[in-house]
Amino acid sequence: MNQLFILSCESTFSIEEVVKATKGQGPKMLEIDSRLPDPVIFDLVKRASQHECFKGVVINAQYVSNRITENEWKHDFIIPPYLKAGTLKQYRDKHGNSDNLRDAYGLLSPNARRGHSFKLNDIKKIRTQMHSNMKLVIKGVMCKEDALSAMDAGADAIWISNGCHLKPETAPSTISVLPCIAQAVREKYPDAEIIIDSGLRRGTDVLKCIAFGATSVSMSRPIMWGLNYDGCDGVKDVMNMLNEEIKLGMALTHCFKLNEVTEKQIIYNVKARM
Repeated sequence: MNQLFILSCESTFSIEEVVKATKGQGPKMLEIDSRLPDPVIFDLVKRASQHECFKGVVINAQYVSNRITENEWKHDFIIPPYLKAGTLKQYRDKHGNSDNLRDAYGLLSPNARRGHSFKLNDIKKIRTQMHSNMKLVIKGVMCKEDALSAMDAGADAIWISNGCHLKPETAPSTISVLPCIAQAVREKYPDAEIIIDSGLRRGTDVLKCIAFGATSVSMSRPIMWGLNYDGCDGVKDVMNMLNEEIKLGMALTHCFKLNEVTEKQIIYNVKARM
């Protein structure tokens, strides 16, 4: 299928285990929480750079505090104690201060960060740990000012994301801010890559995002549904469904190539007939 896979640094399987399981095949990127201590971030980048299948690093800069959603405390959700963060567990003794997976063994605590918060100047430092073919993506962008700041600082791509269910319900949707961000970024960086996620479920959602200026669309929940339904085959079924929906949407809007999908194909609202 050769779809780009984003591996969270808080995954229960380590970078090395994922590479071994996939036999080093398929493009991947490592997503790193910007709240981690600097030495941990730099070492994670170095570990990913050792494997050719990792094509980039995503710095998730959208969180500034530990997150507990309303659904979690309402339903008294607790992460099962048998789950371990495969990639981060080796940093627990030196940089962490707990056995709690919720805050990544204390690596996300203010004491571990020692007052550090991610700044765009850190992009240059992170690049020193990456091989030249890897791309650096800044995730969590929700306005054109942040997008331009990230690109000015040396990012290869921006990722528009509102954290989906982890942000207030009144937060703007990502597709509502996409056109403004895409226009501002492309005026200064015509070849900039723009990724988007949060709330996207169907192939038609993908087409809308491409029409508004996105380069790539990331989905997680549909993939998890397929995985829960029938494992690897379930994921393949979901991906096939998405691809067929995209093809049908393109056919119905007379688009034969993705670059022909433009804002002209989007209907913003329809007035009901009485």
